[in-house]
Amino acid sequence: MAWLNVLWLVLFLGKVETRQKAVLDFLLGLIQVQRETIRSLNNGRDKRLSDRQRRRLAILARTVPHDFLQDIAALSYSPYIFLRWYKKLVHQKYTPATRRRQGRPTTSTETAALVRRLAEENPSWGYRRIVGARNHLGVSLSKNTVARILADGGLSPVPK
Repeated sequence: MAWLNVLWLVLFLGKVETRQKAVLDFLLGLIQVQRETIRSLNNGRDKRLSDRQRRRLAILARTVPHDFLQDIAALSYSPYIFLRWYKKLVHQKYTPATRRRQGRPTTSTETAALVRRLAEENPSWGYRRIVGARNHLGVSLSKNTVARILADGGLSPVPK
């Protein structure tokens, strides 16, 4: 039974140590940002924080307990500001401008135009023959892609 108490004590101390490390990391980051701000004021720059500094503080503040952030609010910034900066970081990560499209890349318009031209100039060719002709030109397309391009262009994928 004593070993169970020791286990709980170790788990509790590990949790306390993790919180203390998060608080210390945040305070060191805050001090570093304040030093950079003072240096920039001496160089005649603006007092506002850069995006890099906000990002650093937001990431560090995310791991700090909220009650500690409220205690430090009187010193520099409101705890809600740190959380707002973090929300902005997450929002920037998932905006469509930075997110890549999933799936296969689309067929270029030049390729689609060439497939349509080959089908119009050679009405006896089907989509499989067009794939073979494209391979001879050095551009390989699948038969399904050629059939889809022809169907989208209003052409029949099978020969007449």
